[in-house]
Amino acid sequence: MRRITAAIMAFILIFLAAGCAGKSDTYLYTSKDEDWSVNMPKEFIKDKEESDEQLKSNTISFKTENESFLAINEITDEKIEISEEILKEEMEEDHYLKVERYDTIEIKNIGKAYGAVVSDEATGMAMLYYRLKYKDKAVSFIFYRKASFSTEQEAKAIATISTFKGLK
Repeated sequence: MRRITAAIMAFILIFLAAGCAGKSDTYLYTSKDEDWSVNMPKEFIKDKEESDEQLKSNTISFKTENESFLAINEITDEKIEISEEILKEEMEEDHYLKVERYDTIEIKNIGKAYGAVVSDEATGMAMLYYRLKYKDKAVSFIFYRKASFSTEQEAKAIATISTFKGLK
């Protein structure tokens, strides 16, 4: 079953990456400092933005009409390390988080985004959690919703993160 799901996701990713899904389905989202961007699906509408100067953190929240959400968090800290092992440790610290599987996305000219498909038993939410390092920032993408994600929704989330581009 996992092989079939992986094959379907790979097909959808290739389909999206090849441009078969129209560019008009996305808009260019640029970070607050304008140092990186992603092609954001148009269904995600910016909801709110929060900054914490003390933590050097900025969080932008997006939502869709069908109750899917995305939070993008940036923390500026040169010393933050991001790896698959660190992500696994973080996930294991919270006993309410149940990891279905771990995933890694290779992003051209950036490196790797480490992620997990997670269910949060405390809130009943399904999450796609990915984190990457870009220059002196840790950038996290957290897609979440009440119902589990379809294969197409997962592929769209991965395709969005895969469009991450450094601008400065």
